[in-house]
Amino acid sequence: MELKEPLNETDQLKQELAKNNKELNRLSDRLLQAESIRSNFLSHVLNEINNPITSIIGLSRSIMDSPDSDPQIISRQAKLIHKDASELNFKLQNIFAAAKIEAGKVDLNPGSVDLNHTLESIIKGCQFKIRQKALEIEKDGIERGKAFKTDPELLQSILLNLILNAIEFSPNEGLVKVNLEIIGGNLSILISDEGPGITIDQQEIVFQRFRQLDEGVTKVYPGIGLGLSIVKEYVEMLQGYLKLESRPGSGSTFVIQIPALDGMDQNDDPDDFLFGDEEVF
Repeated sequence: MELKEPLNETDQLKQELAKNNKELNRLSDRLLQAESIRSNFLSHVLNEINNPITSIIGLSRSIMDSPDSDPQIISRQAKLIHKDASELNFKLQNIFAAAKIEAGKVDLNPGSVDLNHTLESIIKGCQFKIRQKALEIEKDGIERGKAFKTDPELLQSILLNLILNAIEFSPNEGLVKVNLEIIGGNLSILISDEGPGITIDQQEIVFQRFRQLDEGVTKVYPGIGLGLSIVKEYVEMLQGYLKLESRPGSGSTFVIQIPALDGMDQNDDPDDFLFGDEEVF
């Protein structure tokens, strides 16, 4: 009896040790995976930032070195500089947004947003990319002048990231559908594309920070893997609902429901500050 008790304790210790080793191995694998993801992210960021900077410097130098060039050539170069600078600004804004989310420093600032004006401004700002791929943008749902109470900057980021994502993954001459409706006091957003689609087991990955389905040296689509993670975080901050409907070969549809923010004056004028009249991309 005296010998059996130490043996039982030894077996228990062995079991606990095996359990602890298994947990340590699991944590080690997660740390290695996280380090790999961050390393890939850093590599992507460097490429995504260096490329437009190199282009901007080269084009601007060409204009400075050839002041007597054909005005049409200079105009084309200036448009390319504007496009690259706008893309760089968008990527940097997403990096800053992700940093603020990570630090827990995103505050809600309610405002009344003119939905039709906001959507038209975003689409107009993306005209360079839309024309480049000869895409058709189909808008539906929102009456002109219809306002919604939410955080204007967060809504801007949600719509811009989703629309740019749809444009990026659409084939040339494809169709992007954007539907905004106010239903029962909630803002309903549906944005769909005719892209390659995503398998069910991969759909969670696209919302993870620093993650992209298209990674490595054979990476086809640009981006730094932050846009959809920011969309997810902002929708949750607005106490909304986000769903991805997609399957390979049939495109993707992002479905969002956002409730109106409380504590706002019903007579607030819609904010029109989200975009000016110039193109973003």
